[in-house]
Amino acid sequence: MSSKTIKKNKKKLVSNTNDSFLICTRCNPKKFLKFNFSFVSEIGKASDQDVAKLLKRLIFLSSEEYQTMIFRYQGNKQAFIEKIPLNLIRNHIPNDFRKIYPPETNEKYDVFRVYPAGSPEGTANPRIIGMIKNTIFYIFYIDWNGKMYHH
Repeated sequence: MSSKTIKKNKKKLVSNTNDSFLICTRCNPKKFLKFNFSFVSEIGKASDQDVAKLLKRLIFLSSEEYQTMIFRYQGNKQAFIEKIPLNLIRNHIPNDFRKIYPPETNEKYDVFRVYPAGSPEGTANPRIIGMIKNTIFYIFYIDWNGKMYHH
């Protein structure tokens, strides 16, 4: 068999050198940002408005290829994602995440705002805190109160 990619039943199959085929479970050819909620904890209580806005932010952040978003919005922490040193966040990285991804040098949290243009009155300007690995944003904390770090 050739080493071409074969589509079968809407699942992508990838050949290896032994002419056997495996289902590609990590295929993301366009490299859009994806979100993983396996390690998430909520801090505080969300309003219905906060939850609806969070969904819109997730859709926005995965609307274009990740590299394009970095190029377009880098440095604009209101619109995109900011890097926060590990020592500034009050909670720790979940142990289950560390079993998959051991610590790296100069590692930082990735944080984005639920309300990029400033929070409406009566809202604590919630933040989503996690880490991006291989274009997957692993969400650790949804900080509805906006109190996990000084900003």
